[in-house]
Amino acid sequence: LTFKYFQKSLIWLIHGFLMVFTYVKYRAQHLFMVLLFYQCCNTLYKCCLLNILYPCSC
Repeated sequence: LTFKYFQKSLIWLIHGFLMVFTYVKYRAQHLFMVLLFYQCCNTLYKCCLLNILYPCSC
């Protein structure tokens, strides 16, 4: 009984960790893209590769 409960808890724990990890990774990527976008816009209004995805409107 205890092993079965422990196994279930472990599965939930791993699942939760993966969800948090995925969310954090997504947020970090998004932040990086935004920073890169602004960096690109502030550099002589020169278009970089990112402007294909986000057209510069600076």
